[in-house]
Formats: sequence, structure tokens, C-alpha cells
Amino acid sequence: MIQHWNTVIEYLAEKEQTSGNYDLAILAGNSLPYLADELIHLYEDGIVENMMLVGGIGHATPFLQKNFKDLGVQVSGPSETELYLDYFQQRYQLEKELFLIETASTNSGENARFALNTIKAAKLNPTRVLLLQDPILQKRIKATFEKEWQAVNPVFTNHVPIIPYIKAIENSILFENEKLKF
Repeated sequence: MIQHWNTVIEYLAEKEQTSGNYDLAILAGNSLPYLADELIHLYEDGIVENMMLVGGIGHATPFLQKNFKDLGVQVSGPSETELYLDYFQQRYQLEKELFLIETASTNSGENARFALNTIKAAKLNPTRVLLLQDPILQKRIKATFEKEWQAVNPVFTNHVPIIPYIKAIENSILFENEKLKF
């Protein structure tokens, strides 16, 4: 049974090979703090030129707050973007001016639409974009961005550092990697 779950999870994660440099990496709102660290590593390693955070107050917001708290990090801000910005300032001493930000979206469709509006306002024209999102939403976020950004037509690549494979189902789902808390 667990292998069937893991097959579906792998399909939804749609992990792709990344190579070379990217004009932009977009971290879409989610509940997984490790993705924030992954975004910064991509930037520090020179893989991405620009970073964008998209996400307002949505279904994942209370889980993101709890997961930061479980890590011993006290973050504040109403939106997922603002929670991540507070974390980046505390952990990496990075100011919000380093990021393109969008704080109003509440779902994948709005993530893509509002991100595009932000890119246009910043007068950027990215051709290669990395997408970071909760792995089980990765396939959906990529399809949504491709649809919403048709007019500017960049190449989107899913960046999935960890696929959340399940190792047991008891009273709750147990993941192989402890970084994964939904």
C-alpha cells in the first residue's frame, strides 16, 4: 500500500533535472521551511539571479507558523511571504529588498497571476524560472504558471530537493525525511 502512495507522490512532485543558471526562482506559499533554505542556497551558489516569494494568507499559513516554531524560530507577519522574509532576516541577515515579493495570493492560480504582475511591474523578462513549492503540489504549480505566463513564455523547471516518500501509516503519516511536516 505504501508503495502506491509513493508512486502518486512521485508523480505529483514531478522532480526535474536542473542545469545551468536561472533568471528567477519563485518560492510559492507552502508549509515547509526547508524550502526557504533551499532558495537561499540556490541564490548563494549563483544558480539563480533573482528570488521571488509569492503567498498571502492561505490554508498552509498556520502550518508554516507551527513548523517554524517547531524549529525554534519565532517569525511574524500575516502572510506566508512575510513569514519567510522574517526568517530570511533572522537566519541569513537578508533584507526584503533582495526579493521580489507578493503577499496577497491565496491559491496557485493567484500565485501565478500575481507573480506575473509583480514581474511586469519590476520590468523583468525571465526566460528560465525555477519553481519551488510543496512537492505534492509541484506538478500543479508548474501547469498553472505555464498557463498564466503564456504571453511571456519562460521555461519553467520544477525544483524538488526532497520527494516526501512515506515510510509508514499508523495514527498519522510518517515520512522518510524528518524535514517534511505538512
